[in-house]
Amino acid sequence: MDYKDGCVLGRTMDYEVPLKYNVLYLPRNYNFCYDLTGKPLYTRYKILGVCFNNKDPLKDGVNEHGLVGITNAFSCPWKLQDR
Repeated sequence: MDYKDGCVLGRTMDYEVPLKYNVLYLPRNYNFCYDLTGKPLYTRYKILGVCFNNKDPLKDGVNEHGLVGITNAFSCPWKLQDR
């Protein structure tokens, strides 16, 4: 699917178990983690995305300029059944 000024990206959040996901907004200069030397790393742009349990890291998101990012982390479904 696309439109005259670019393209549209979409996907579903279909899982076999119920998950508590929600929208999370990260402002510019948000300290999202630290590098290996302990130096803080900050966001350069505002970001809006989907996360689990109201915590980063975001699973899907878009920054204020329209750049989209997706985290594809697949866990073992048989391990989820034990929880």
